[in-house]
Amino acid sequence: MESFGHHIVAGARCVEIRGPNQFRNVVSAMLFIQLRRLIITTCHQLQEPLPYALKTWSRWAEPTQTRDEASLNRFAELNEHLAAVRAEIKRKGIRNPAAVAAMLDPVDRQLKDWETRLPDTWRFKSYRSLGSEADSAGSYNMQYDEYPDFWVASTWNNYRMVRILVHESKMTATMKYGSDKEKKELQHSAQTLAEMTNGICYSVAYILGDRPTGLYSKGAHQAESPDGLPKPGGYLLLWPLFLAGSCCTTSRDQRGWIARALRDIGLRMGMQLAVSMATKLEQTAISLSDREMWIFGEFFPSN
Repeated sequence: MESFGHHIVAGARCVEIRGPNQFRNVVSAMLFIQLRRLIITTCHQLQEPLPYALKTWSRWAEPTQTRDEASLNRFAELNEHLAAVRAEIKRKGIRNPAAVAAMLDPVDRQLKDWETRLPDTWRFKSYRSLGSEADSAGSYNMQYDEYPDFWVASTWNNYRMVRILVHESKMTATMKYGSDKEKKELQHSAQTLAEMTNGICYSVAYILGDRPTGLYSKGAHQAESPDGLPKPGGYLLLWPLFLAGSCCTTSRDQRGWIARALRDIGLRMGMQLAVSMATKLEQTAISLSDREMWIFGEFFPSN
């Protein structure tokens, strides 16, 4: 994972060297958007602020972007704000749960506002299985979320990731340093983590290119894919799945499902990073939900 981060930093240097001429067509702008996503993810993982040059690069790409794609620039600004806040928490060693919440809650409200303002062309549809039996992998294959396109699905998962970062940070600070009263007030964060984690899981089939073959509600069908075929979409699922599986509220069964999905992606695509992520999640034996989640009440949605 450290090596992966170094590659992303090197990619950022290449963008800076090549300058604004590289953004004169739609394809190059889309490549930049994906590199920006990886830079943001890496900075969040390291809890470091985003490089200032990212603002300049975003301005370079603006002339080739559609109106809908302009939403991505606003999302990048919110990520910059969140990265700066989390870096400050790390740098100053802030541990007080109330102080952490006071710094993170405004960002979370801005993220939710961004989501509500997304154009209709970014909305997805959810389909539930009409069958009575879940497969051996658990209930996370029983819902199929269909997105307008591959890149919209990826953006939704990036949104889920940053909201996980906000509420996981609040949960961690409160569980380590909070009072019993503060711990009992964490239900909203626990619910948000569960919702974002489930959303990532429900996006897996679509992003991997699995298409319906069985009976689902709203005329959709159960998603299946040909055995043994590469799944290039898996590249965009690595960090969302790993972060979702690392949440303190993720149940042992769900973490196991996520680990299997990552391992499958790694083996099909020859990506050692995905296999390493799967192994790390498999070694995480205890979830907060296994023993302590009773203090937050019931927040896992019934399937």
